[in-house]
Amino acid sequence: YDWYKWYQLLLLFSLTVLLGSLLLLTLNFWLFEQRFANRVYPGVYIKNIDFSGKTYKQVQQFWLNHNHNFKNLTLTLVYENTLATISGELLDVGYDASISATQALTIGRSDNILSDFFYKIEALNNGIYIEPMFKWNKTVIEETIDLIAKQIDKEAENALFEFQNNRVSVFQVAKSGRAVDKISLIKQLETQLTLLPKQNFINNELQIKIPVLFKKPL
Repeated sequence: YDWYKWYQLLLLFSLTVLLGSLLLLTLNFWLFEQRFANRVYPGVYIKNIDFSGKTYKQVQQFWLNHNHNFKNLTLTLVYENTLATISGELLDVGYDASISATQALTIGRSDNILSDFFYKIEALNNGIYIEPMFKWNKTVIEETIDLIAKQIDKEAENALFEFQNNRVSVFQVAKSGRAVDKISLIKQLETQLTLLPKQNFINNELQIKIPVLFKKPL
């Protein structure tokens, strides 16, 4: 009887400890969620910068401020004496502040409870690192390339002959044509622009030599 009584007391004590632990965990979890409601969970980094506890607006504003470094950039496309210039303002080069803020706030906030729990623990223990999206106005670049191509492109001219006194005489010399290599130019531009955020010092001028394809006359 004494053994059974001690067993009941031990069982009651164990249940009390278990329930108390569950209540304590539940309370801590609730307090954690309240503290980080509409804020980035701790351990979330963007470009190795800790944004723990930041709101969407704070994350967004940080990258908008960071983008001021690119506003003075001037992109110049050059071929011989022909050139086209795009200002940093028009180019709209920089980090996508809205996407960065959305990505940071989304971590740990999906519809999957187990997945969210895993990401929260992973962020706390090891950190979760996000690479911000770096973007530019592709439409402006393509339109500028089309405009400067109209100045550079030339059709090849074939030689024209005529017969005089049973002899062939040339009255138009053949001329090679040329055309802007738009595909290579866009690839070169994207490579250079992608490297911008990796540079410690941002040069205010980025100059690109326009690649040209030559066409031989027939």
